[in-house]
Amino acid sequence: MKRLVAVLALAACATPAPILRNEEPAAGQDPIVDMSGFSYFWRCDLRRSGAISCQSLFDLVPPAEVVELAGSCLRTSHGTVECTNSVDPFREIVEARGATRIASAYGESCAIRRDGGIACWATGGAASTYNVPRIRGAIDIAIDGRACAVLLDGRVWCWHHRDLPAPVPGISSAVAIALAAGTTCVRQHDGRVACWGDNAYGQLGDGSTERRVQPRLVPGLDHVRQIVMYAQSVCALRDDGSVWCWGGRAFSQHAERPRPRLCLRPTQVAVLGYADRIWMTLDTLCALGPEGRRICLSDSSSEAALYGVESSRHWLDGCR
Repeated sequence: MKRLVAVLALAACATPAPILRNEEPAAGQDPIVDMSGFSYFWRCDLRRSGAISCQSLFDLVPPAEVVELAGSCLRTSHGTVECTNSVDPFREIVEARGATRIASAYGESCAIRRDGGIACWATGGAASTYNVPRIRGAIDIAIDGRACAVLLDGRVWCWHHRDLPAPVPGISSAVAIALAAGTTCVRQHDGRVACWGDNAYGQLGDGSTERRVQPRLVPGLDHVRQIVMYAQSVCALRDDGSVWCWGGRAFSQHAERPRPRLCLRPTQVAVLGYADRIWMTLDTLCALGPEGRRICLSDSSSEAALYGVESSRHWLDGCR
C-alpha cells in the first residue's frame, strides 16, 4: 500500500492543461449509468443492462451483473461484494454478502447490510472484516481514512477503523454523504449541502480557509442531487444538470506557486453542460449526460490516457 500511495503522489505532480473528451455510446449500445476507478490503474463503466466493461493496467476481469461501483469494490445483483487491490483479481467478501450499498477508499471498504448495519474490512482479506457497533438503519456511507454513515432519521455517525462510532452534532436531515482528506459534506433533504472539517484549500465552500468543527451550509448552493469528493476538491450536481466545484487539490489548482489558485466558493463547470451523474478521482472529473454520454476532464496525462481524453480546455476560470 505504501508503494501504491507513493506512485499516486508522483502521478499527482504531473500537471498538464485540463483535457476534455465527449464520448457518445455507439448505436444500440447500453448507455452508461455509473462509473468508477482507481487513479490511472483501472476504470470501469456500468451500463443499464448490468453489463460492465473495464480497462486496467493489470487486466482485471470483473464479475457479471454489477449494480454498484465504489473505488476498488463492486456489488452485484446477487448481493455479493467483490474487491481488488488494483493488482490481484476481484474476490468476494463473504461477510458483506447481501449488501445494499458499498464504499471503498485506499485499502479499507465498508458495506451497508440489509438490516441497515455496517460491515467493514481491509484490503488484506475477509479475515479482517468487522461489524460496526451502534449503527442501525444506515442508508448511505462514505470512507476515506475514516468512515461516516447517514441513518434513516437523517443523523450522521462517524468512526475511525474499529473505534466506536459517534453522532455528528448539528446534522438531522442528511440523505447522502461524501468525505475526503479530513473534510465531510452531506446533502440534506432540502437539497442544500453542509460541510465541516479541514478547509485549507477552501473545501467548505464558504469563502474562507478556516477549519470548522461544526457543520455549516455552503452559501448559495441549493437543489443539489449528488455530491462527490476527492482529496481537497468537492463537486455538486444540481437538479438543473449543472455541475459546481470548489476547493483546490484536484485539477492542478494547488500547483501554482507560490500562491495556489483556490476555488473558495462553488464555481460552475460550464464546459460539462447538462449532467445526470458525476464522478471524481485524483485528477479526473467525469459527467454522464443524456443517453449515457460521458464527458471527462483531467489534469493527469496518465489518467487522461485511461479515460480516453483527447483535447484540452480551461474550465475553472472563476477561481481566485
